[in-house]
Amino acid sequence: MLQDRSPDALAAEFDHFAEDQVEHPYDLYRRLRDGCPVGRSEAQGGFWFAMRYDDVAAIVRNFRTFSNADGVALPPQPTSPMYPVELDPPQHTDLKSALVPLLHISRAEAIAGDVEAEVDRVLEPFLASGAIELATLADHIPATFALRVIGIDPGDQPQLLRWVDCLTHGRSDPSAVVEAGAEFDRFILNLVAQRRTAPRRDDIISALFDADVPGMGGQLNDDQIRRTVVLLVFGGLHTTRSAILESLFYIARHPDVRETILAHLDDDAFWGPAVDEFLRYSAPTQILKRKVTAPVEIGGRKLEAGDDLMVCYGSANHDERRFVDPERVVLDRSPNPHLTFGGGPHRCIGQYLARVFLRSAIRGVLKRMPDYKVAADFEPRYQVGEARAMISLPVTFTPLKP
Repeated sequence: MLQDRSPDALAAEFDHFAEDQVEHPYDLYRRLRDGCPVGRSEAQGGFWFAMRYDDVAAIVRNFRTFSNADGVALPPQPTSPMYPVELDPPQHTDLKSALVPLLHISRAEAIAGDVEAEVDRVLEPFLASGAIELATLADHIPATFALRVIGIDPGDQPQLLRWVDCLTHGRSDPSAVVEAGAEFDRFILNLVAQRRTAPRRDDIISALFDADVPGMGGQLNDDQIRRTVVLLVFGGLHTTRSAILESLFYIARHPDVRETILAHLDDDAFWGPAVDEFLRYSAPTQILKRKVTAPVEIGGRKLEAGDDLMVCYGSANHDERRFVDPERVVLDRSPNPHLTFGGGPHRCIGQYLARVFLRSAIRGVLKRMPDYKVAADFEPRYQVGEARAMISLPVTFTPLKP
């Protein structure tokens, strides 16, 4: 029991790859925020962690002292560095500037109608049966449209998803992870090489071919583009899926939230704050690494250059010092400075697409199956790692008569 353990003991055993901690993280986060907000874990070779909102927000803004360039995963991914997240400014800034136009809010909202139509198409075959595995929808929607924006055939989704799942959650099997990383890298590098001589399209791969990135020598080579595309695939196939399932599960267990959403399905002003609140609550990427570059003090703890520091977005998003009643979804919460997309220069550039995908999925499900429910004895299971990903969400609902 957590209450029987000291904060320092909990800190020493904190491990984002421990299944029991990933299944029920928030009580542990609260204990650590209260008693050991900056602590030292002996798991995964040893690392420091920061749990409170103010500390996490300050760390992610300070790329000079807390660098991304050594990688953001612990243990490290076997793939070569992913761009731009594993770069620091000015290289990061220059490359991100080349990507922003194709991931701007206007581009994301321009495909919202197509996304909502695809949600309806995925749900349609299940409406007469009264049952669906919602992971089917959560897998399909972000991947289909993210791959389209990147410039990858959506038909490649199943294989890409297997590689991403292995690299994100399967690192307890090093040989399988190395093999998956090598296959993933080869696939993307071959795709980039094929596309370089093909006619340009309105997608990210084409934009990267023509980008001028001064901090990286001007025109990008195939390997630099591969590293960028690999990161975008990770984000597109994984984190939004997690937010969709966590949000739909919360709605199923909270009738008041369901009724409020049903009363505002077509109210555009309602959806911005509501989606941000679900993003705060779900925090799909729970924790990421920074490398300390110079001696620094955080929360009364002295860290040295070379230390690994894990910033816990999941805990920061549930910090009662920043958010009133953080374990409850407050659909009109304002202000809502959540850290689901990180902060500072490394803030996620896919945030606008993620919002469109999450909004479309929640609205589509509640329009077509408004009384969906999970079984009373259902307990979600989660994959472990830096991201917290619900594995399955089977639901039932009143069948739609033919």
